Amino acid sequence: MLVTEYEREFVRLSQYARECVLTETTMCKCFIEGLNEDIKLLVRILDLNEFVMLVERDCKAEELRKEKKKADSEARDERK
Repeated sequence: MLVTEYEREFVRLSQYARECVLTETTMCKCFIEGLNEDIKLLVRILDLNEFVMLVERDCKAEELRKEKKKADSEARDERK
């Protein structure tokens, strides 16, 4: 699932779990817990407490992860 898809689903479902969105900080922590482990590792160190900023950084981390996978794949292909 893409970060943007996860964000939409998180926001939609958050209306049923009010305890996850009492504060923006709590909302960010709950959101991070549902992220892919690679992306979670990249954004957790930023310690972001603004949901919009967190989602933007998650999307950037997702892009970087895809670029790295592509570069790794191309490097493997060149060695063959």
